[in-house]
Amino acid sequence: MRRAAIIAAAVACVGLGACSRDLDTTDPQPDPEPRSINLHLQNGGASAAYVYQGCLVDFRITSLADPSVTINRVEGCVCECGQNACPVCGACYAGPREIPAGEEVIAPWLTASVTTEPSPIGGCQRLHTLPAGSYRIEVPVYAFEADAAAKVLPRVVTQVFTLPAPNDTVVIPVGSSR
Repeated sequence: MRRAAIIAAAVACVGLGACSRDLDTTDPQPDPEPRSINLHLQNGGASAAYVYQGCLVDFRITSLADPSVTINRVEGCVCECGQNACPVCGACYAGPREIPAGEEVIAPWLTASVTTEPSPIGGCQRLHTLPAGSYRIEVPVYAFEADAAAKVLPRVVTQVFTLPAPNDTVVIPVGSSR
């Protein structure tokens, strides 16, 4: 419980930009490795649906613990703290991604929250494995490719799930009948 409270406080302070250097982040045991989860965005609707994709598909994860906390996602290239050099990363695709009717898109998600810290090489990221529990994902889904490209007029699809996820899979129905 103490570890979850520390992570929640660290995530909250980073999100608000109000972190204090005396935040107690000592943890008697190191974090286990975060797991990679496959989010199955399934379109059972009669027409294509679209999502916006940068380095990852656009979505928001919230821990449903009390108090609930929005998870800072790992997206793109990560320079983990403790490294002497950061990897050189290329640009990510940024634009609409189609989910054809009757098909699915699989989007990866690393079950970690990320905090950014100052370091001698610039900024670095520290990954905090998310604890077991209930979470909510919110995925903006667009009816048209142009809407997804402009990120306007989404309908938000919400799914509650638990970690650890069975078979490292979370199914999210995104189809609609227009």
